[in-house]
Amino acid sequence: MKKFLALVLSCLLVLAVGIPAFAEEVPIDVEVDGSLLELDAAPFMENDICLVPIRAFSVALGIADENITFSDGLVSISGTPNGQELSISLMVGEDTASVNGEEISLTIGIEQSCASRIVSDRTFVPMRFINHVFGCTATFYEAMPEEGKHSLLSVKSPAYTAFTIGMSQAAMDAGVDKLMEVAAAVTGVNAVTCVVLQDDAWLEKLNLMLAAGEPLIVLDEGTLTDEVIEEKVTSGAFAKLDDAIAKYSPSAMEWIEGDEEVKNMVTASDGSIVAFPVERNQNVERLFISSVLDTEKAVNFVHGYREVVKGLTESADGEENSEEAENTEIAENDSEDTETADNTEEITEETTEETENTETDADDADNAEDTQETENTESTQESELEE
Repeated sequence: MKKFLALVLSCLLVLAVGIPAFAEEVPIDVEVDGSLLELDAAPFMENDICLVPIRAFSVALGIADENITFSDGLVSISGTPNGQELSISLMVGEDTASVNGEEISLTIGIEQSCASRIVSDRTFVPMRFINHVFGCTATFYEAMPEEGKHSLLSVKSPAYTAFTIGMSQAAMDAGVDKLMEVAAAVTGVNAVTCVVLQDDAWLEKLNLMLAAGEPLIVLDEGTLTDEVIEEKVTSGAFAKLDDAIAKYSPSAMEWIEGDEEVKNMVTASDGSIVAFPVERNQNVERLFISSVLDTEKAVNFVHGYREVVKGLTESADGEENSEEAENTEIAENDSEDTETADNTEEITEETTEETENTETDADDADNAEDTQETENTESTQESELEE
């Protein structure tokens, strides 16, 4: 009996030690516009949704602490962050809130719901809700437990425009990340972060980034299937771009409307344009924009990227044409030199022939003189004999 109890106790100890290894959560640090935010209750992940303390984030994004109240489970927030009136009312335990009198989902943009709740005496809401009502963007940098590091939630206020660009390893190797940085400088974007998205786990990464409310732009070279695109558009994760493209990139809109193949590539089943096309290396790539972004700013940025790519292509074509022109000129010069050489050779041959003819005439004259002298000599001798 004692042996049996000892065995059971040993098994329980092994299980107890093993549980933390599987349940271990990586701490999440937060920074706002590059500055670390001190929190007494840390954010956490639940079903791929990042939850954050609403009071601390509201204060960090421009709400005075005295304008945030809590009474009988009702959280009320008011103020003018970024110069615009904002009024929020939400009941703890519900998955919606009233924002300026309009009821919206706390997980706006995705079908999955998530209710607010109290954790460590703080009210937590999804980060997507914070992004939407304050107009900010968030990028989540995940660390693995075995790395011994903290994950990071980087939040940018509306005054600080930043995008995360998801692309393939091939695009990264081709230097597209550098082109994105040039486009950011041209269009006034504060920062772009380029990450490899389309590897073996690309769809899982995409879903995590969208759920975390990251300011994501996806550069697709044919990996996204029609089914995935349709699901993201239907759920509201990908924005519709018709109006923004017409406003900020009329040339792109003209291209879409005039090319049936390109139009089919960027159009959803409801007829709306959901991707921005860019031709690079004679291939058309599509840029999908997350709905948490300011669509007009994002489209203006991708239009800038298109112009950068277009400028490089035209420059390369110009250099190629210049090189072809130089080669043509060299060939023409070689042809002229050959013709001149042929003419020189022909003239030389004619001169030689004339010289030979002159020498022959001279020889003939000499021979004639010799013959005449000989004849005269013989005539004289004959005269002498006759005498």
